[in-house]
Amino acid sequence: MEAIYKNRCPNCGGNISSERLEIGLFCEKCMDISEDKCNVNLINYKKFCVADEKLEKFNLFFREKVGQDLSPIQRMWAKRFFLGNSFALLAPTGIGKTTFGLLLAAFAKKSYIVFPTKLLVLQALERFKSWGVEVLAYTGKKEEKEKIEKGEYDILITTTQFLYKNHEIINKDFDLVFIDDVDSILKSARKIDIVLKLLGINEKIINTALELIEKKDYVNLMELKIVKKGNLIVSSATANPKSKRVLLFKYLLGFEVSRPNLSLRNIEDVYDETYSYEKAMKYIKKLGSGGLLFLPGNETKDKLNEFIEFLNTAGIKTYSYEEFNEHVEEFKRGECVFAGFASYRNPLARGIDLPESVRYTLFVGVPKIEFKLNEENYKALYFICLVIYPLLIKKLETKEILTFQNYINTLKRYAFLPVLHPKVEEKLKMIKEYVTNLIETYRIEIKNSPEVSFDGEKIITADITGYIQASGRSSRFYNGHLTKGLALTLIDNEKAFFSLRKKLNWYSNIEFKNIKEINLDEILKEIDESRKIKTKTNLKTSFVVVESPTKAKTISSFFGRPSRRIVDGVSIYEILLKDRVLVITASIGHDFDLSYEEKWGVKDKYIPIFRVLENKDKILNALNLASYEVDEVIIATDPDREGEKIAFDLILNNKPYNLNVKRAEFHEITKYAFTKALNNLRYYDKNLVAAQFVRRISDRWIGFNLSSYLQNLLHNAHLSAGRVQTPVLNWICERTEKLKEKIFIVSVKINDLKIEWEFEDKEKAEGFFNSLKNKIEIKLLESKEEDVFEKPFNTSTLLKEAATKLHFSPQYTMKLAQELFENGFITYHRTDSFRISNVGKKIAKEYIEEKFGEEYVNLRSFESGGAHEAIRATTSMDMNELKSFLVFKNINLTYNHLKLYDLIFRKFIASQMRDVKVKKDIFKIVDKEVDVNTKILEDGFNLVYPIKIYNIKEGIYPVSKNIYQKSKFPPYTYAEVIDEMKNKGIGRPSTYAITVEKLLERKYVVEKNGFLFATKLGFKVLDILKKHPLYKFVSEIFTKTLEETMDLIEEGKKDYKSELIKLYNNLFIG
Repeated sequence: MEAIYKNRCPNCGGNISSERLEIGLFCEKCMDISEDKCNVNLINYKKFCVADEKLEKFNLFFREKVGQDLSPIQRMWAKRFFLGNSFALLAPTGIGKTTFGLLLAAFAKKSYIVFPTKLLVLQALERFKSWGVEVLAYTGKKEEKEKIEKGEYDILITTTQFLYKNHEIINKDFDLVFIDDVDSILKSARKIDIVLKLLGINEKIINTALELIEKKDYVNLMELKIVKKGNLIVSSATANPKSKRVLLFKYLLGFEVSRPNLSLRNIEDVYDETYSYEKAMKYIKKLGSGGLLFLPGNETKDKLNEFIEFLNTAGIKTYSYEEFNEHVEEFKRGECVFAGFASYRNPLARGIDLPESVRYTLFVGVPKIEFKLNEENYKALYFICLVIYPLLIKKLETKEILTFQNYINTLKRYAFLPVLHPKVEEKLKMIKEYVTNLIETYRIEIKNSPEVSFDGEKIITADITGYIQASGRSSRFYNGHLTKGLALTLIDNEKAFFSLRKKLNWYSNIEFKNIKEINLDEILKEIDESRKIKTKTNLKTSFVVVESPTKAKTISSFFGRPSRRIVDGVSIYEILLKDRVLVITASIGHDFDLSYEEKWGVKDKYIPIFRVLENKDKILNALNLASYEVDEVIIATDPDREGEKIAFDLILNNKPYNLNVKRAEFHEITKYAFTKALNNLRYYDKNLVAAQFVRRISDRWIGFNLSSYLQNLLHNAHLSAGRVQTPVLNWICERTEKLKEKIFIVSVKINDLKIEWEFEDKEKAEGFFNSLKNKIEIKLLESKEEDVFEKPFNTSTLLKEAATKLHFSPQYTMKLAQELFENGFITYHRTDSFRISNVGKKIAKEYIEEKFGEEYVNLRSFESGGAHEAIRATTSMDMNELKSFLVFKNINLTYNHLKLYDLIFRKFIASQMRDVKVKKDIFKIVDKEVDVNTKILEDGFNLVYPIKIYNIKEGIYPVSKNIYQKSKFPPYTYAEVIDEMKNKGIGRPSTYAITVEKLLERKYVVEKNGFLFATKLGFKVLDILKKHPLYKFVSEIFTKTLEETMDLIEEGKKDYKSELIKLYNNLFIG
């Protein structure tokens, strides 16, 4: 694929060809194709070559000291440091964070290592001695302190407390400050300032940054000029810092210090429908050693002691969680098990990290949480609201739902504060009274809920957090990989398990299996094998680029709460997966477009010349830096021609920094789809890119030419013309012109059925109107049964139905759909396909069986093969369940997002339900034959997507009649324009909405009450275009032909260069 990129040579910033970028080279002026990049005259690229050289030397040093090369994650950290970055180390235990920090400190010129305790200082000192590296460690001796005062060291090691008390005597000229336990620093604002000053950042800069943070002046914060000597590397925080001062790390050093939440698990989640102590005892004997046993969190200590006594009597040595420290060695030897509560507060559920020993967790009863209604605790009130909110959504009016949501948000903000302002306390008391009254009003509905147990005094529901925390003890990083574990739940409460199963599937993609359906012996074998295998810690590092920040956040949230860096103002997220460290950011759509030189950005008839779009330089720079650091770069832009072109641009422009760049394609933003895409990488699709080249170049040659002509002629820089918008403008102008042609309508309404007769002649219309009696006889001609089914949406049908049922414009529908897609709630919304995948069928089946029963399921694909799918929901959450999910996850979507989601969800579910059997009657009404559905004989999809049934049968009916005049050709609606575009082959799913939007923006068309009318300007522009020599290239026939040509190029059946040359000759040579 030949192209030229302006000012994108990685070294000199000059123009460069796609061929050179693709093999990772500089432009012709900077180097010959046979030369090594780092052995030529270096300008912009010098820092990468210097970093490479330092990395190679550091790796040799590292190997010399520990006997092995840097792991991929350690290489990434080293590259970051050598490029002059400060950052937090995100990695599980056992990856080598401390070893890396110590040896990097030894390799750097002048370093300072800070530990929280004296013991750790001594341990580090011993390690340095074993490596033969001279350091100065403060262990309490007077002479050590004197050396520190004189600066007689290259590597200094002290405790946090020593730094705090003696910072005045410590050198402020370090290349590296490595803090092993950042929590101890974050507890004090003064300690944060001291650390920043160690790096050479002066007090004036610190105070200026704090003032800007207070004012929320983020623009000036990002532009603050910071002079620093060294870099800071810290281990990740284990507690969430509360002080605003911690933001200094973000704005002065470019990374956030926060507690990342890693939700990695490799666990078989299994249940048994029977519950008893005897059953638990049998399972423990079967499962063997390495068990942690959990009673529900709402049980008492007496109950736990009773259970422990029962097991000890049965010959199973069992200790309480309170005796863990005394008996941990017995547990490691496989001589006992421990019992505790399935609650995030219980030490056994959250504080145990023994990957080699903990093999399984057994939940003796579903993890539950209990809230008493008479509690004075506002935290409990907050959780009560979260529990009852989804149960009451269907009962409450919209206004009440919004009030309830606001109260939940207020509780979330204030309920966890230790001290409350009197006004806040008053507000919370009012909310408590509101919630108490709500519970009283809907007492029966709450009691009958399938998810909650309610006895009038307390509410009991599943403890999802407790389950995830406790079950996670059996799957940890060990020997370089994630161990396999088992979590077995004995069901004592059907409601709690229903809630647990459903919500774990929604929130964490956890699916339970019945123990009768698994091979337990095989799973136990896998569990033990995963603890025997010793693999080198080899987490690879992957940098993923998506198009939008929302999408980046959504994907990173699948795997926990990510850490974040700021590179040139661009947020880059980092999170841990089972097999890799995932770094992810957004390109913010297109970064390149055709330049305006040559023939409007095209050289030699078919070679496009691309320029960087305004304000995209910093984004591209951030992408280049992140690409350099990792093992592989994955471009995961949207799965269509446009997304493929963006991928092409980004693959080429990151190749000089990392030759291992691939493309990932997924059609829904779910954990499953994303993980599958990571394991099925490809290169960019040349045919898709070629088709987009033709689209963009033809648009530029034709549209830019005509647009310039219009702008100059009418002295209006806002005007434009294009291949797709001009034919559509023509249709709307023609229809607006035809509005003058009138006909006469006689209408009759019988119950809810309206029948119309059209007349060209007024007298005939009046004669017919007068001939109609006040009562009309309806004769039944024929009755038949029909099976009716629904298809899911593709782009054109969604736009039509959203316009008809929700009164949304196409552009607004696409905006909402884009946001639903980016948040992971629907599949890709630009599609011609009606296909439903096996994943989609499974989601629908789950919902239909739960809500209506197995007999209503009728799974269909509609189309075979192909990567694209219909537009469908990505989970089995209906609109009310989604509302609850949004509150729980604190995601802000509007009511219109929910309305569109509801339409998509119900249509999707309807498409997988059994047909509706209807009675269709054909009536004779005066001289017309009318066929209508008069009865539902057998329910099916109508239970989610209603069918119109007319209350009509044979007989004589009083009627209301009317006569009026209207246009013979009514104005277009949004839905009709989209229909025309689809049927006539003008445009594609990605252009349906934007075409209408452009016509409205240019004021060629106006919308009134859902109808589209051409304006005077629209008529004038069309008239000018029709007289232009290039008009034939924006005609309906040409546009359709070119769309078909692009389809053939996409399929590899036509050569894009030949087509561009042919188009060029037609346009400019004739």
